[in-house]
Amino acid sequence: MSELVEGGGFAKAWARARDTDRASREGGRRALWEVCKDAAYQLVEFPGECRDAAVAAQLRDVASCTALCYAQQMLAAEKWAHPATERNAITDLLARAGRGDRPQPPVEES
Repeated sequence: MSELVEGGGFAKAWARARDTDRASREGGRRALWEVCKDAAYQLVEFPGECRDAAVAAQLRDVASCTALCYAQQMLAAEKWAHPATERNAITDLLARAGRGDRPQPPVEES
């Protein structure tokens, strides 16, 4: 994970997502979560034709946890971020991942 963060492969996408989320009227971190999921899919290997629903669900859970880890690492790398901002971001991302105590935001089809 640290190599992905330090390598900066998603740094521009992260910055664009932060700006998009800040400008959004709906609030939350929808764009940021998409970047985190993209980063996670770089690290989680999926079988080509996964027909076993249980395995597919487990891999989605692993990817979700990996995306949250990526978010935490990226937020920690932002030295200018206020701890309350980081806490709010992680809380929102946990909700988007289906974890945490906030209700999960609705999923929009793109």
